[in-house]
Amino acid sequence: MEYLTDQDFETAEKNGISKENAYQRFYRYGWSKRRTINAPVKVYTNPWQKWKAIAESNGISERLFRRSVATKWEPEHAAMEPIRIRSKGATQ
Repeated sequence: MEYLTDQDFETAEKNGISKENAYQRFYRYGWSKRRTINAPVKVYTNPWQKWKAIAESNGISERLFRRSVATKWEPEHAAMEPIRIRSKGATQ
């Protein structure tokens, strides 16, 4: 059986991969040693962070913002305009 060595962990650290991440990749996910220490860590962006202050100043919660973005609104639009929710008895 193959193991990660101290040198492998050092190489991973030089490539921006933490020891914990390298350990998980190799032992939990079954990645090859080469892929474990060389594949870059993916960074996910969160559109909420950029628009948080604007949305909150407009009375829009994180939950409402995320729901708006999930329904294909642009983050800027979702931070500016709340979804209008019709009451059950409302007519057009």
